[in-house]
Parts: sequence; structure tokens; C-alpha cells
Amino acid sequence: MALIPKKNILMILISLISSSWVVYKLYQFKGWPEFKAFFSQNASNLSWTLFLITFLMFLNVSIESIKWRLLASPAEKISLKQSFIQVIKGIQWGLITPARSGEPLGKALFYKSNKRTGIIFLSLLGSFIQNGVIFIFTIISILLAGSSTEQLLNFIFERFMAIDKAAITALFLLIIFGGIVIIWFLRHRQKTFIDLLHSFGYFSALQLIQIIFLTLIRYLLFCFQLLIILHLFEPSITTSELFSVFLFYGVLTFVPSWGSGDLGIRSAIALLIFGESVISGPAIIFSTMLIWIINIALPALIPLFFNKKFNLISTANHVSTSAR
Repeated sequence: MALIPKKNILMILISLISSSWVVYKLYQFKGWPEFKAFFSQNASNLSWTLFLITFLMFLNVSIESIKWRLLASPAEKISLKQSFIQVIKGIQWGLITPARSGEPLGKALFYKSNKRTGIIFLSLLGSFIQNGVIFIFTIISILLAGSSTEQLLNFIFERFMAIDKAAITALFLLIIFGGIVIIWFLRHRQKTFIDLLHSFGYFSALQLIQIIFLTLIRYLLFCFQLLIILHLFEPSITTSELFSVFLFYGVLTFVPSWGSGDLGIRSAIALLIFGESVISGPAIIFSTMLIWIINIALPALIPLFFNKKFNLISTANHVSTSAR
């Protein structure tokens, strides 16, 4: 019987603990009648919100397709349609693998075996750039939370006032764990890191600027989607809520998860970051779950409805023989 790797066990435990804590917070919530009444009174607004964030999802996937076409160009010239298919398949594979590690593999399957390693590295390069953009915005959002040290500390204090001690402890442990993961990566995966840096040499300065710009636009669209849903529950979104959205995606990016267990972790992190001082717990959980369903689950289902068009063998042959 094959043993489950310790790293995978840790990710499963994080997902289970996060999901259990979210269920507990929902059980504790006392305002369910008001929450249900809000939905019944704002059905039309909810419909428009769903339409808008779904449209933004397709826009986001289209931008990612343009970006992936640029990223894959050193290995193979592909069309925008082929890039879209590979992006969707990557999302699907990422959904069913730990820490979304299957996303590069899902893309690589569309290429000949002698090019798959290069494709995986190019996909990792895209993730590296994306994580860099998210990290920078996370730091900026914290710095802009106050123009002085005292204001920054007050902002952090206000964020945590609505969170119980157990949640603060959990977030503190997550931050420590993230630091350990980074240190471990730099110590044990130096070659991978160096190879990623060398991959930048495959692109011109203009191409790198385009890739970074498209990554930035995608990130801002993700943030805008979440703000739109939160605005449904709280019309007067403040600057602190905007900073909290940036911080939410920053923490989410560096916390490991197991496939669909990401849903529970998203909700738990959102409760930690946003608290419950302005927007109720169920509203926060509903918002993050809806974002997950539309941005990840829905695109992952697209290949199931167009199975023939997403056939790996025929598409791989098409990439090899008629790419432009």
C-alpha cells in the first residue's frame, strides 16, 4: 500500500481544519433570518452581480490565454484558440491536484514529449511572475493602510479586533508556515529557482513587459470581482476593505491546499482577513465561495461539455503541424 507523502498529508489537514472552522463559524452565526431576507429582497441585484462576475471570468481567461500564448512561444508557436484550450485544461488539472500543481502538467500534455519539460518550466515562470505581482500588491496594501507607523498599527489592530484568539493564532501559524516553506524552497530547490531565472532570457524586454502587464490586469480583475460581490452586501466599501482584498489574495497565494480543499481555505482566510465588523460571516463565505465556483470550478467544467474539441491527441497534433 502506497504511503501518502507528508507534504500532501499536511495540505489535506490544512484543508480539513479550515473547512471545519468555516462550518463552526456558520453554526455560530445568529443572523440567518436577516441574511435570508436580504437575498429575497435583492434577487435582481444578485442576478446582475452574477452576470457581471461571470463576464469578468471569461475576460480573465481570455487574458490568460493571450499571456500563455506569449509564455509558450519559446517552445511552440500556438494560436489563441489552442492557448485557450490549454489554459482551460490546466485549470481543470489544477483543481484535482494538491496546491494546483497539475496546472503545468495539464498544459504540457498538449505537446510532444521532448517539449513537455520546457512547457512546464514556462508555466512555472508564469506562476512565478504572478506570485511576484501578488506579493508586491500585498506589501503595498499594508504600507498604504496608514501613512505612519501608528496608523498602520491601528489598521492592523482594527482588522484583528473582530477576530477571536484562535483565529489570530491560526493566522500567525500560517505566516510562520509560509516562511518555512519559502526557506525550504530556497534551500532544496535552488536549481529550480535558478532555472526559472534563466527562463527570462527566452523573452525580449517587450514580451516580458506584456506578460507582466497581462498578469497585473488579471490580478486586478480578480480583486474587482470580489469587491463587486462584497459591494452587494455593503454598498459603502471603504479603503480598508480594498486593502483587505489585496491582503486576502496575498495570504491565499502562499497557503498550500489540496485540490478542491482550496474552497474551505479561501473561506477561512476571508473570515480572518475581513473579520465580521462590517460584513457578516455568511456574506464573506458566500462571496469567496462564489468567486471559487465561477473562476475555478466553472472553467474546469468547460472541457466536459466540449470533449471532442478538447481531445489531447488531436490537439497536440494540431499544435505540432499547423501552429501559427
